Amino acid sequence: MKLDFGSIDAVILDLGGVILNIDYQRTIDAFQALGFDDFDAQYSKMQQSGLFDDLEMGRIDQAAFVSRIQEVIPYAPDAEIISAWNALLGDFPEGRIETVERIAQRYSTCLLSNTNAIHYCAFSKTLEDQTGRKEIESLFQKAYLSHEVGMRKPDVEIFKHVLHDQGFVPERTLFVDDSPQHLVGAQSCGIQTYHMTDADSLENLFGSVLTEL
Repeated sequence: MKLDFGSIDAVILDLGGVILNIDYQRTIDAFQALGFDDFDAQYSKMQQSGLFDDLEMGRIDQAAFVSRIQEVIPYAPDAEIISAWNALLGDFPEGRIETVERIAQRYSTCLLSNTNAIHYCAFSKTLEDQTGRKEIESLFQKAYLSHEVGMRKPDVEIFKHVLHDQGFVPERTLFVDDSPQHLVGAQSCGIQTYHMTDADSLENLFGSVLTEL
């Protein structure tokens, strides 16, 4: 897909699959190894059950999440459940943080992520270990994290919230996400979108305009 970067003033970036490497299968495999046989029917890249919605929208905390999981696998220790849940989180590809910094030099740039307090702690530690930065928020004009704002993608409300809060013009805003269902909510607000696939990268997408800096 060819984008007209001259028509863009603002950029909204997803985190997992765009900035941070993730692999949902690793979490599915980890929970199945703990005895949660149909975990893949409850949680995947394309869909998830209400328990995970509740966690991502801040309705339940870590203790409640672990307790709900233990209703299915009662003998699984708390620490192993947290480890399995975090298994999907990878690292930040080499040069990726620098790319985000360069995007933010050119455009008003925000983060919009469906995440949760458990994952936040884990990827924040990875970020600090790799870069010395303590908070992902420091890269952006503002970060909108689902468990903090009480909304999640692909609901239209969270896109409207970001647009209103930042004063972004929808037609001059680009949203980049690796989950196609999330793009639909943005498109319904008039936002330009780009689907980030496993074979693509922020470096490839923004390469031509970042070389002008």
